[in-house]
Amino acid sequence: FLLLLMLLPVSRWVRRALPSVHNGAVPGQSQAVGAETAQERGEKEEAPFALLPAVNGLALSFVICAVSAAIAGWLGHPAWFVLPVTALTLLVANTAGGVTRHVASEFEIGRLFMYLFFAVIGASADISAVIGTALPLVVFVMIVVLIHLALLLLVGWWFKLDLAEVMVASNACILGPPAAAALAASREWHALVAPGMLVGMLGYVVGTFLGIGVGTLIGY
Repeated sequence: FLLLLMLLPVSRWVRRALPSVHNGAVPGQSQAVGAETAQERGEKEEAPFALLPAVNGLALSFVICAVSAAIAGWLGHPAWFVLPVTALTLLVANTAGGVTRHVASEFEIGRLFMYLFFAVIGASADISAVIGTALPLVVFVMIVVLIHLALLLLVGWWFKLDLAEVMVASNACILGPPAAAALAASREWHALVAPGMLVGMLGYVVGTFLGIGVGTLIGY
């Protein structure tokens, strides 16, 4: 799906139907209105990795996980652990400025654990099961993704949306925040990196609660 998404700007029909102010950007430049210039980006020095604030972030994460596990156990549904984690994380991030200002280098730590997560999931994948018993599920996912892409292009053309923004939003929807940010960064769409991450996180928040709610209703 990611490869197919990356090929969209190659199609003349797609470029005519969904023109983009971001396409055609060369390395070091961004065509987005209001985006920072290459010189401005160069003036911003990357903050060095800070061990103590990074440890603070890990400690805060452990506390949130411990409290969430306790809440899920108190509710009698330990499997719903992810729900209080999501709610508490959002609550702390938006209201506990006095605590979060002592946290830094969280992006690097989060990226490390995200890569570890991908590696563990990939290493535990059973190809024979995918080809065998899980094949109908794979076909179903392919159909869903293709319908998503078709609707994306149709709605984007109808509302005259920007192709680059549509691509990043679709990536956030299907593959999540890290992939959306990676796509925007790789195409030099610097103004879309943060929005891609935010849209993906919004999907995590909404999808987590809706997914568990629907699963509970159907008795999964």
